[in-house]
Amino acid sequence: MKKYRTWNRLGEIEEIEIIRETEKSVVISAGPYGERREMKQSDHMRYFDSWQEAQAFLIDREKDAIAKAKADMERHVAELEKIREMKP
Repeated sequence: MKKYRTWNRLGEIEEIEIIRETEKSVVISAGPYGERREMKQSDHMRYFDSWQEAQAFLIDREKDAIAKAKADMERHVAELEKIREMKP
């Protein structure tokens, strides 16, 4: 069975063959070390049933980051103007 994994800090999608899954976790091969259980959603990665779902997650994440950056920029521009208008 295939799932698609995204890393929360990277804009990449990996196709992963999973051995089995539960509602909240997947079990993947750990090579010569046997199997490894990973949470479907963690601070570091997420698993999706389709590539399109993984892509939509990454797109939404980047849109949120852009909106935050714009809000931060507006706050900094306002603060800069405030500082420029200061008088001794």
